[in-house]
Amino acid sequence: MTLPVNAGKTGIRGTALRGPVKPGPVRPGQCDEEPFRAAFRVLDSEHEVARFESDGEGEFEVLLAAGVYSIVPDESTPVPYPWSQTKTVTVPEDGFAVVTLSFDTGLR
Repeated sequence: MTLPVNAGKTGIRGTALRGPVKPGPVRPGQCDEEPFRAAFRVLDSEHEVARFESDGEGEFEVLLAAGVYSIVPDESTPVPYPWSQTKTVTVPEDGFAVVTLSFDTGLR
């Protein structure tokens, strides 16, 4: 995990999921997502400012200064068109943004 110089006790923590994981229609009451172990890039308006990886349970934490960031799956991540699955997250001035990031597997 790369930490920005100005990072303190702020950042993003959460869970990465991917789905659908089974072909065909999803039945009511069934979940068709699973935890997603993958690498991600964090971008501010112009540059990459950090990288992080989610674990086997899809959980992650990355320290970042307050601001608005784009979370992009790394090119090595097994999802179609990772650059098109960018998620925007706002880090508050105090504390962590707690998020669930869902990524499309392309499976239908």
